[in-house]
Amino acid sequence: MSETCPADGTQTRSTVPMRFSPGDRYAKYRRALMEEVMKQKQKEE
Repeated sequence: MSETCPADGTQTRSTVPMRFSPGDRYAKYRRALMEEVMKQKQKEE
């Protein structure tokens, strides 16, 4: 799979969600970052 879509040039995403691990020490930081990204996208719209 390529990094960009050949049809419109947008960035591609993985269709498979990340695996859950109870021992993941960085999960809360990843969730916080994702929340920030989503808020930023909502502001742009």
